[in-house]
Amino acid sequence: MDTSLIPEDIFTLLFFVTFFVAITETLLIIFWNKFYFQLGIPIFKYSVKCNPSTFRVTEERLNRIDDNRTLAKIGFKNYSNDVFMFVESYLQKSKSVRGGYTLLMRGMLYIDDEDSQVTVYGLLNTYPIWFLALSGFYASLEQSFVISFFLPVLVFEIIIYFVQLKRYKSIARRVALIIDEAGS
Repeated sequence: MDTSLIPEDIFTLLFFVTFFVAITETLLIIFWNKFYFQLGIPIFKYSVKCNPSTFRVTEERLNRIDDNRTLAKIGFKNYSNDVFMFVESYLQKSKSVRGGYTLLMRGMLYIDDEDSQVTVYGLLNTYPIWFLALSGFYASLEQSFVISFFLPVLVFEIIIYFVQLKRYKSIARRVALIIDEAGS
């Protein structure tokens, strides 16, 4: 009896691991799991100076920020004093669905009163990486699949990273502006 794994078995295993990781991470994000939001590999950091102020930014104020009305709204949740979790949210209170994409990262926003700066971190979600690995493994089995599926998936994930990068920088700048306007 041969007990070695064949490529199709490995693909099936990778598929179920990817599916499980995607569902688990999505649930952790939807339910704002504080442990999950602080855990992760930072793939982006951006800081903006602001004027010293005693003004406290609230979750309600942050949730009114809407940097791009064509993309998914960014939702914020208090993590602790002057620290907020955020992520693009597809669960809108309004009935309109806005454009979205697979999230490569979720965010943490830090407001540092001592240094008078706002810092945003982007933490890597692992399910896009699992999906890319699954696609790459399948592409290695089917050579023609590389051009028709794997490379477009890779390009798509790179584009998403730069879209999120731009949005996360905008968040840091807008929060610093909110603090500056409140202090004047």
